[in-house]
Amino acid sequence: METVQINGKNYPVEFILKNSGRSATARLREGKIVIRIPKRAPNHERIELYENLLKRVARSIAKGRWKEKKKIKLEEGNKLTILGRDYEVKILEGKNKRIKLEENKILIRTPDGTDGMEKRFGKLFLPDVEKRLMELNDLYFDSEITSVSLRNSRTRWGSCARDGRISLSTRLLFAPPKILDYVIVHELAHTKVKSHGKRFWGIVEKILPDHKERRIWLRKNDPEIPVI
Repeated sequence: METVQINGKNYPVEFILKNSGRSATARLREGKIVIRIPKRAPNHERIELYENLLKRVARSIAKGRWKEKKKIKLEEGNKLTILGRDYEVKILEGKNKRIKLEENKILIRTPDGTDGMEKRFGKLFLPDVEKRLMELNDLYFDSEITSVSLRNSRTRWGSCARDGRISLSTRLLFAPPKILDYVIVHELAHTKVKSHGKRFWGIVEKILPDHKERRIWLRKNDPEIPVI
């Protein structure tokens, strides 16, 4: 595994050939630079993509534009603020792994630690997020929404498919509610206009006159909003 030194710190570089997708990507994850390149890319293109992405990442880290995102820890007694409400994590013994909400507590039953429980975390709060999305849709858009999902996305805050499927990042659970509202309105606006042109931003501004400030806050605080 290659290692690069940036600002006096060593970063291992993990190279992955991915089976799906057309885009090459680079991420900073748990102290490593992870570069993913599609298998379909010819060998000479793989080398060029790898070198270009690594240079770009190293430059961004050196200038402080890339910071590793925090990761939540589901440990006994941890306190988390989710959708503007405070919760405490409680770890209980159990034969099967389960996670549920009980008033202001997140109860985790597990026989062997909390590894893998993060994947189930979003399901706890999906009903609340879906309810808020539908409220905003009913108020301003009246669009046909076929499904709402939460995904553990590190880089995209949301997406809207042409068939009305809306996906949001689980990271938004840890952002202030007004920021969640901004991303929801942004994706709902895509049910009317797919591009980010003048008409699109006109729709967003009509609903959220301070949308620019919310977007700036999200960009500025991105590294502080944890991943699951």
